[in-house]
Amino acid sequence: RCALCGWRSPAGEARAAVGGLACGACSPRCCAMCGIFAYASAVPQPRTQVLETLLQGLERLEYRGYDSAGIAVDAAPHDGGAKGAGGEAPGSLVFRSQGKIASLRAHVAAEADARSLDKEATLAGQVGIAHTRWATHGAPSARNAHPHVSDSDSQDFVVVHNGIITNYKALKQLLESKGVEFLSDTDTEVVPKLAKYYYDLAKASGTTLCFIEVVTEVVRSLEGAYALLFKSLHFPGELVGCKRGSPLILAIKSGEAAPQAPGGVNGVAAAASAPSVPAAATASAPPQLYGMHSGSFSLSRHHEAASGDEYYLSSDASAVVEHTKSVIVLEDDQLVHLHGGAFDIYRFERDAHGLLREGSLPTKMKHAIQQLELEAEQIMKGSYEHFMAKEINEQPESLKSTMRGRVFAGAESVGGNWADVSPPSPGAAIDDALSSPTAAQMGALTALAQRKRVHLGGVADFLPTIRRSRRLVLVGCGTSYHACLAARPALEEFTGIPVSLELASDIADRACPIMRDDTCIFVSQSGETKDTLDALTYAERRGALTVGITNTVGSAISMRTQCGVHVNAGAEIGVASTKAYTSQLVTLVMLAIALSEDSITKLARRVEVIDALAALPAAVAQTLRLDAEMKALAQTLVKQQSLLVLGRGYNYATALEGALKVKEVSLMHSEGVLSGEIKHGPLALVDEHLPIIVVATKDRNYSKNLSCVEQLRARHGWCIVLCHEGDEELERFAAEHKGPAPVQLIKVPATADCVQGILNIIPMQLLSYYLACLRGHNVDQPRNLAKSVTVQ
Repeated sequence: RCALCGWRSPAGEARAAVGGLACGACSPRCCAMCGIFAYASAVPQPRTQVLETLLQGLERLEYRGYDSAGIAVDAAPHDGGAKGAGGEAPGSLVFRSQGKIASLRAHVAAEADARSLDKEATLAGQVGIAHTRWATHGAPSARNAHPHVSDSDSQDFVVVHNGIITNYKALKQLLESKGVEFLSDTDTEVVPKLAKYYYDLAKASGTTLCFIEVVTEVVRSLEGAYALLFKSLHFPGELVGCKRGSPLILAIKSGEAAPQAPGGVNGVAAAASAPSVPAAATASAPPQLYGMHSGSFSLSRHHEAASGDEYYLSSDASAVVEHTKSVIVLEDDQLVHLHGGAFDIYRFERDAHGLLREGSLPTKMKHAIQQLELEAEQIMKGSYEHFMAKEINEQPESLKSTMRGRVFAGAESVGGNWADVSPPSPGAAIDDALSSPTAAQMGALTALAQRKRVHLGGVADFLPTIRRSRRLVLVGCGTSYHACLAARPALEEFTGIPVSLELASDIADRACPIMRDDTCIFVSQSGETKDTLDALTYAERRGALTVGITNTVGSAISMRTQCGVHVNAGAEIGVASTKAYTSQLVTLVMLAIALSEDSITKLARRVEVIDALAALPAAVAQTLRLDAEMKALAQTLVKQQSLLVLGRGYNYATALEGALKVKEVSLMHSEGVLSGEIKHGPLALVDEHLPIIVVATKDRNYSKNLSCVEQLRARHGWCIVLCHEGDEELERFAAEHKGPAPVQLIKVPATADCVQGILNIIPMQLLSYYLACLRGHNVDQPRNLAKSVTVQ
């Protein structure tokens, strides 16, 4: 059964059906681009602090894209708030608002005053949940915003949800036939109402369900993809989260955690207050994820909290890193139960059809705590006005992080002692030695290959299999697709294997032939891109080797692919990808080099590119000095309606990515065009009013690019040429064309052709940023766009 739509696969396709995110054979569906956040503490906390923690958590998730937001916190007995029919403990205070988090803040303050709520109320065991919503079912409105409640009076159950419930219409009809009233247009509202329905049904028969049993019955009824958080009037101080197909992490802020001892954590038996559930399974801890350090201990099925423990649940690590770095990345079909300052983790058991076994309850399991490498400073703007500006200027450091411990260009690896990075022997000498090497020369070449090398631990064991592949298939969307396009020539050159390039959304649409002896490389910044995940499932069903390249720890792609590389670019908050693009390209080039290390004939080229990679951070820092120049160019272009960007060879990807950046953030129409295609249509647009940027740095296509510039100038085109520093030919050409529309040169440092695109894209990133600022647009959250694209 497909986890997304409920479609049951035919016989022989059980591998795809169990645990898959989408089957590829069903109608396209979507998962909402939402953010969820929760806070729980057994220690008494002022309500103002809980509210602020929740609101700040939502602010850290803003970049994911949203149109409304809401929070729910515990009510105090003297609030005069909702009570159950039997006068039970207070329910929740729910606040929802359309628009930005700032609007929600104002709404909370206004509601607190209007309802005379005690803002300073201090309660023990407080639980709060929060949500940012991207509308999929129902228009953006406060009525459709999360959290959703089981009933408007006592609010027995309150839920936030990331994902989509595909069978919600059938569930809604069932509940309406039982007299349940719905207040929103969303699919999510069926979840809290189902919880109340099952709880009340059991109570009417003389049975009281525990929180986990209620959630299990709800999950048993659901089809689709989800990350869910539940709080309840009936279980004060408790919080339950579960996931299937959408990300969810548990963050733990506590005192020193000690290694597991017999009989529980630190030798302490499970607390008497723990719910009665089946005995713990002896599940092993999951493998260490890219970008995390595994702790020296494994937290057991029950964690006996020390005083002061606080817990956070979030769809994204950026919302928790300022509080703690100790996290557990929940896997599909896992459930976490927070209660009394402790937590338990369970796993749902499904049958061969992907269904929860009737009458079964989840089993407890052990799970390793891992440490985030993300720093809190990475999610702050610092001295920059916008995240995009910060992330553009972080690229020298992000590239070092990408290569650290992976690129060995001398006595030390990149990121170590940069003074030890020395140039290789001249290429001609290497080529001479390769033609008919003596024993001494072969020894020297072997030593050089050991000194100049790339090591990618995440794929090292799979390199022989990849080398035997019939074909490499690069898969991505948007900027990630452009990184694949930029790296394709290098992969072809170094491996000699045919490389095809696929837009993720197109693979299943056209039933792309993928064979068992193909290697499919999935590239995604977030690791949660819906189209890329669908393509991954499609490749899995056809038996191909799957490789993931992602920047997000614990993402679906990093957990589902057979091997992969974490790009280590650091948190990227701005919607327009900048440093993740350059790190993705470097990662793919490193992969190409690693795949060629069994070839002595590629040694000279390998050494050239490795030294170029070692020098790349310094070259990027030098390119960033074009900041003022690009701001001035933006002022020249700010009133234009269109922009063309031309490139070919390695820099066709630069043209596409540069045009995408301009249209994303400045909302100016821009188009990237292969310069060899200029005569086949785009030349009709050329006149003195249309700005055209031509990427013409020196490579094997340099003369063709010069010819393109000359053709544009012959038709009075407005040419802006991106070229190498010291390019005398283009400098002479510009000097000869100084008229009303002079040829303007943007000069960047030179490096190896396969990584030149990294330097060439920097001016385009700066240009797009300043165009957006000058045109008065939201730089970090462009109109209609989201960072984590989890919809089709």
